[in-house]
Amino acid sequence: ADGKTEQPLLQFRLVVEGPEAEGKTRVPAPTEQEPDRMLALADEVWLSENDLSKAVVRPDDQTGKPSVVFGIKPDAGERFKKLTGDNIGKLLALVYKGKLISAPRIAAPISTSGVISGNSTQEEAEEIAALINGAAASTEAAHSDAKPSADTGGDQSLPERWLFDGVIEEEVELKEK
Repeated sequence: ADGKTEQPLLQFRLVVEGPEAEGKTRVPAPTEQEPDRMLALADEVWLSENDLSKAVVRPDDQTGKPSVVFGIKPDAGERFKKLTGDNIGKLLALVYKGKLISAPRIAAPISTSGVISGNSTQEEAEEIAALINGAAASTEAAHSDAKPSADTGGDQSLPERWLFDGVIEEEVELKEK
C-alpha cells in the first residue's frame, strides 16, 4: 500500500479564491463566458457520500425551476451547519470522481437537508440527484456483504453546463397540502 487514502466518490468542498487558492487543487468549471474557467478547492471535504441520504428533484418554491433536495445525516449536520454558516456567499463545489458537477453559492446555514436551486434543466437536476443517490448507495453496499457493482451506473459524461449560478441552502420542510 502506498499510504494513499481512498478519496470519497462525492465531495462537498469550499471554493477558495485569492491568496487562499495558492497551491490548491483546481477543477475545470467552464461557463459560456469563460470556457477555460478553473475553481480552486479547499483541502477539507465538508461532506462525502457517507454523510448524505436520499436526493430528490422537485420544483423550486419561488421559481418553479427544478431543484435538488438532499438529506444530511445527523452527525454530519451539526458540522455542516457551522461550516456553511461561516461561509455564506461563498461557492460550494460538488465534486464527483474528481469532476466538478455543481458550484452553487451558499445562501444559508445547512444542517439537516439542503436544496440546490438555480437555472438547471430537469435533466441536469436529475443527474445531480442520481449522482448523490448513486454515491450514497455505494457506501451502503460497501458496508454490507454485497459486491458493489463496479462503475456501471453514474459515469455518464456530464453536461458541460452545470449549476454555476445556483444557490444552496437549508431545505425548509413543506407542509403537506
